[in-house]
Amino acid sequence: MNAWIAKIAHHRTAANGLMFLVIMIGLWSMQHINRQFFPDFEFNSVSVSASWSGASAEDVQEAVSIPLERALLALPEVTAVRTSSSENRASLRVSINDKVDMAKAKKAIEDAVAGVGLPQDVSTPSVTQQVLYEPIADLLLYGDADFLT
Repeated sequence: MNAWIAKIAHHRTAANGLMFLVIMIGLWSMQHINRQFFPDFEFNSVSVSASWSGASAEDVQEAVSIPLERALLALPEVTAVRTSSSENRASLRVSINDKVDMAKAKKAIEDAVAGVGLPQDVSTPSVTQQVLYEPIADLLLYGDADFLT
């Protein structure tokens, strides 16, 4: 090992070539390394919400939440439904099986929700999937200006 290091040290071209090779491999590696702090993953849940202006929590529970729950629990992709009914609003958190494609499951949930007969004054239920966004940059502004100007 010492003889090999001695040959490289006495041969300037070989030492420079080796240094250049190490730098090029480092630059190539930097372009191909995963620079993401958190791994990619999907939330296995979908939110369904509907509003009914002027309705009590009991009315929302009976006329909106229960029919939506029954329709969603009939789907094979759905593992659980957590419902919250309040005045003017119904919110459902739908848990989906891990082995199911989220796009297909969301489409099946949208179709099931569209097929439920709701009272006429209830808004069209919205189906949304949570998406995790990784922060890209923080911005800091500094100066002698007044905060309100």
